[in-house]
Amino acid sequence: MTESPKRCTGGQRCQPVTLREALYCQVHHSTVRLDAIARQLGISAATLADAVNPDGDGSMLAAKHYDTLLSLTPDNLALTGYMARRQRALVYALPAEGAADTQTAKVVMEFGEFLTRHAEARADRAVTAKEAGEIEIEGRQAIAAILALIDDAKRESVTPLRAVSR
Repeated sequence: MTESPKRCTGGQRCQPVTLREALYCQVHHSTVRLDAIARQLGISAATLADAVNPDGDGSMLAAKHYDTLLSLTPDNLALTGYMARRQRALVYALPAEGAADTQTAKVVMEFGEFLTRHAEARADRAVTAKEAGEIEIEGRQAIAAILALIDDAKRESVTPLRAVSR
């Protein structure tokens, strides 16, 4: 697990392996201060710090606080990502509210259908020709949705997109 807020928020995200590590990252690597989170949860900062301490063996954060914690720290997907990995799922942050439109939703939906079909086909460790064809169809539909989103962006742009050299 990455334990530095600077490293975590700078692109080297935490990969918590326990619930406490996920909660620790959610609280300590958010843009909201621990004491402000504790105040909103109606508990002391010390209680919150103890409850999310990865090395702690005492009390945990009460389940009733999770919803509030997640709403207070939308910039951090540590807890959501941890839960998703436990269920063998992926989490993608969508654009800010209002920025996601039907075309964006279609890309996410098509990509999800592609991944689901791929996982189903491989579940028995043998992909049939029929399943491979279905995977190809789902993959091409996902690619088509992405290309449509790119075309929309080009059409809506005020200035033409240019390659940027690094």
